Amino acid sequence: MFQGNFNGSGKTISGLFIDRTDDLVGLFGACSDANIQNLGLSGVNITSNDNDAGSLAGYLCEASAVTNCYATGTVTSRGNPAGGLVGVLSSSTITNSYATCSVAGNTAGGLVGGMGGTSSITSSYAAGSVTGTYLSGGLVGDNLGGGTVTVTASYYNSQTSGKSDN
Repeated sequence: MFQGNFNGSGKTISGLFIDRTDDLVGLFGACSDANIQNLGLSGVNITSNDNDAGSLAGYLCEASAVTNCYATGTVTSRGNPAGGLVGVLSSSTITNSYATCSVAGNTAGGLVGGMGGTSSITSSYAAGSVTGTYLSGGLVGDNLGGGTVTVTASYYNSQTSGKSDN
């Protein structure tokens, strides 16, 4: 599990490819008490045969923060959940970030697959297609419960996502 600070200094990682049969799949599989900022991921191809898949992080928890990050490409999970930027957001924050990934999974969200604990998304958006066989949403796929989740000044594109949820 990654713990610490990562500043991408505005750089972009292109063509990231991950195909794993286990869970916690992403550039950072799992993060706890982590701060990731100023990083772009272009043309990702992320596939998980299990749970918690996202381009930047599969699982973001315990006061972690993502700020000024983006992802483009494809995220697919045969488990739950899959998100364009983060698979699971738990007691953490995402600010000034976006994803234009095509996302597919049992539970899928354009930016975040599942959100729980005391978490927030602020000034962020999603604009990729979203396909979920169980639960799916243009911005967030599922509210995992167990806390207070807030979404402020954030949106998704209903035409590109194929979703019309609120």
